[in-house]
This record gives sequence, C-alpha cells and structure tokens, in this order.
Amino acid sequence: YFKGIPMDVSLAYEACKNGKSVLFFSLEMTREEIVERIISNDSKVSLYKFKKSEPDPVDVQKINKSLNKMKSFKLDIDDTPGITIDMIQTKALQKQKSEEGLDMIIIDYLQLIKTTTSFRSRQEEVADISRSIKLLAKSLKVPVMVLVQLNTKIVKKARYQQKMIFENLLLSLKTLILLF
Repeated sequence: YFKGIPMDVSLAYEACKNGKSVLFFSLEMTREEIVERIISNDSKVSLYKFKKSEPDPVDVQKINKSLNKMKSFKLDIDDTPGITIDMIQTKALQKQKSEEGLDMIIIDYLQLIKTTTSFRSRQEEVADISRSIKLLAKSLKVPVMVLVQLNTKIVKKARYQQKMIFENLLLSLKTLILLF
C-alpha cells in the first residue's frame, strides 16, 4: 500500500507490475484519476506537481518513464457510471476471453453497483449483489476484490443505526468471503 494512493489502486498497480491482467471497476474515481495516481506514485512526482504545475525536466523524465511502463500493463479500467452486476459479469467474461486473459477483478465499491431487480430492503439488494459477485469469481476462477464503504458516523435514531450496523456487518462478512 502506497502513501497517497488508495489500497485498491495500489493492489492493481502491483498486480500489473508483476504481469497480471486486472479488470478494475471504479464506480467512484474516473479512469484519469486512477491513472494519474498510478503515474504519480510510480514516478515519485507528487500528484500536485503532476496535475497543477509545470514539472521540471527531471520530473518530466520520471513521468514519461512511468507512462511507458504503464503501456505494458494489462490493466482495464471501467468507470462506467451506474454499472450493473450484469454489465460487470459481461465485461469480465469478455476480458477473460481476450488475448490478455483475466487474473483479478477489483470493484470499488459495492454500494454503487446498480441492480435491475427491485428488493424489499437494502440488505436483500446487497446480499444479491454479493452473491452474484461470488458466483462470478467462482465461474471465472479469479479473485475478486470488492471494496465497501462502511458508515462510521454515530446515528441518532436507534432503528436506523441498527439497520446500518446490520448492513455494514453483512457487507463485511460478504467481503471476507469474496477475498479468496
């Protein structure tokens, strides 16, 4: 895990650096933001200097070296807003059948995946998404890393707090199952 770079991006970078093929679904950051963070981290040029100011010639060399390294990466970043689990499954299957193959899937993050089915509760919806992702990992025989966002704020209404604790616990348990 690198300072200033999210854990999921760091893991994708390390996997690609080691020749693995990664399919990264980013439902929060754009493709450009992820690539900027990888290049900034790899080149050791601060993200601020990389994005906001004119880098000095040494920094430009470092950035170009990182860009060239990234060209060899087997990293597909999908930042489609409102992506559904069906779309994720289709894209993963296409990637696996491609020449590069597929070694790992990263999804950031679970709560932003859309469903096409209506459910009685958020817990049922999350459970269905988790189950679908687990079946995807099993059928493709690849690890799937799914990030979740846990609500850590103290909620005043007890019923809402209990519901959030249950949902967060459910997400944590499902995530642990998916990381294999």
